[in-house]
Amino acid sequence: MTEIIVSFNPILIFAAVILTIMASYTALDLFTLIKTSESNQRFLFLGGTFSLGIGIWIMNFIGIVAININASGSYNIPLTLLSMIFGISFTGMAFNAVIGRQPKTGNLLAGSFFLTMAVLSIHVTGMFAIGMHVQFGSIVFLISTLIIFASFLFSLWMLFYSKSLSYSRHIWIKPLSALIIAGAVAEGYFLLIRSSSFYPNGEISRGEARLGLF
Repeated sequence: MTEIIVSFNPILIFAAVILTIMASYTALDLFTLIKTSESNQRFLFLGGTFSLGIGIWIMNFIGIVAININASGSYNIPLTLLSMIFGISFTGMAFNAVIGRQPKTGNLLAGSFFLTMAVLSIHVTGMFAIGMHVQFGSIVFLISTLIIFASFLFSLWMLFYSKSLSYSRHIWIKPLSALIIAGAVAEGYFLLIRSSSFYPNGEISRGEARLGLF
């Protein structure tokens, strides 16, 4: 079984990070408007969900394009769309758990968990979509997941739960939260890539590939 060696295109990675920051800020701006808007709250929520979900997805999508994988297969379009749906769905569940809810620790942990699942599900499904079987190093994968979770936890706490910090009084809260979220997404992408070993699916039996990954 031959392992795939990867390298990065820095220009595409930089573009992906910038787009993720823009999507994160747009999403947070829409989510924070929900508290002050008496109408169109549903559209603001959907807009924020799609914006951040696509932002998380585009980091992984452009990141995969930026990887120089020898003999990498072509994209599986249905699985690529499925990874996008995963990102949007988990993002919606995350912010549904924190927006308009009582400031409880459980809600904050649930929101951070769903955002972490958005990053992980998009990454795994994206790898599967290009015909790669992924094996994660358990220790690095666990550390990566904890860092992603902690970053989302801090960002959501600062934006929605902190009593001493209010985005109505501190205009830097939203930009900083957007940078933290984008940083968590980008950091998750890099650490997950570094903790992974890639193998062509053709070298693994179909049953093993499906059970071991998806």
